[in-house]
Amino acid sequence: MKSLYKFFTKSQKVPGTLAEILLHASEEEKMDLFRKAAERANEDQRATFERAQVSH
Repeated sequence: MKSLYKFFTKSQKVPGTLAEILLHASEEEKMDLFRKAAERANEDQRATFERAQVSH
């Protein structure tokens, strides 16, 4: 992930789309991105569930 970040900051290019990021990412970086996205989705789902519990 660091090398991907370095690539975009060095070139002063801000990635506009996920496809653009994935185009330049290594397999390891792609798996890291998907793992982080899954963790974030789980956190969001848990927070939504907890809010629903509180409101009832």
